Amino acid sequence: KHQTEYKKDLPAINLTIVRPCLESVIQNQTCNLNIPEEDYDNLNIVLTSILHSTETSQILGILVFVSLLNSLANPILYAIWYPEFRKYATLIPSWFKKEKYVRPRL
Repeated sequence: KHQTEYKKDLPAINLTIVRPCLESVIQNQTCNLNIPEEDYDNLNIVLTSILHSTETSQILGILVFVSLLNSLANPILYAIWYPEFRKYATLIPSWFKKEKYVRPRL
């Protein structure tokens, strides 16, 4: 089925069952749901449609991209912020010189 058609066909579920659990999770507490048997299949369909939707994939892609940007920017920001790092970074080219490297006194 097409994504939008599938969302229109989703069954209604009783959110009063899920809400207290979501609130607990947001507060960093554990949660165990006791779902009535008749609601299990509907909840499974809804959760599967949410987790496997195009929007979820796009959000996860953006989060991964932002994480990669952070990983790339961290060394640059670190180099700009800390003078000791800049001091030692200027010594890196001397590691590749053929002459003997003498460690400066600190």
